[in-house]
Amino acid sequence: ERTYVDLMLAIDCMDFVAKQRRDKRQREMKELKENDPEEYGRRRYMKISEKPEWGMNIIVRSWDPRIKGSLEFRSFVCNERLTAISQYNHYCFFPELPPMKTALHSAITTKFRRDVEPILSKAGYKNYIIDLGVV
Repeated sequence: ERTYVDLMLAIDCMDFVAKQRRDKRQREMKELKENDPEEYGRRRYMKISEKPEWGMNIIVRSWDPRIKGSLEFRSFVCNERLTAISQYNHYCFFPELPPMKTALHSAITTKFRRDVEPILSKAGYKNYIIDLGVV
């Protein structure tokens, strides 16, 4: 049986990336406050006119009825690297999934590397969450 992954939804909404950036900036400002209070004061009160570091983009495709709820996965990409794959419906246990773990991982990572990542990378996406369905 041939298995392939179909891109269903791509969201470039990385709350955790934004939080990491805020945390990094807070650490940098704390260090600056300790080491250079004058510069800290200047930076603290200057107006930031840059656009936000993150935003949301949603791409919706038609639903493929062949995709079972147990075969939907949420994947996390950071710096163009697939860093995690989780079950989309994390509230349920699907007993058929553990024996399929290796095959599912292989199918998702292959599809991601071959088809998804090159397109989204070329479009400028580096950090995103993407939902994939295996049929």
